Amino acid sequence: MGSLGQAIVLIALGVVFAGLGGYLYVDQQAAIENSVPIEGTVVASEVEIDRPADPDDATSYYPVVTYRYEYDGQSFTNDNVFPGTGRQSTSESRAAEIVREYAEGDAVTVYVDPAAPERSFLLEESAELFHFVFIGIGGFAALSGVVSLARRLLPFV
Repeated sequence: MGSLGQAIVLIALGVVFAGLGGYLYVDQQAAIENSVPIEGTVVASEVEIDRPADPDDATSYYPVVTYRYEYDGQSFTNDNVFPGTGRQSTSESRAAEIVREYAEGDAVTVYVDPAAPERSFLLEESAELFHFVFIGIGGFAALSGVVSLARRLLPFV
């Protein structure tokens, strides 16, 4: 693949990374802004450990807190600790700290999306830094690709 193709791939990957970071950020912020607090009960809590096959890769720690709640006459069970799409890994100590805060049988505040009550979470924490890193890396890659492409197509640049 020539430098023209590499520039186009760099632009495409940059746009994908920046778009993913932006999507996750907006999704998480919308979950926080649109939720209503209700009471729920912890069913179980544990730290889930994801050890990669390659020992050089970092181990991921996920606080998993399963809880039940009722909204608008319906019962729900969920294990989202953080708002937004997907689970978030944390440091081992942070995952253990979160799990210690939620013992089986404890009453908890559950934040529920009234438009989609099956979507809920426990902590109103945003992973803004993670999202902005994705957006920044993607933006830098796309800009680098655009500059490279411009240099190929416009010899006076």
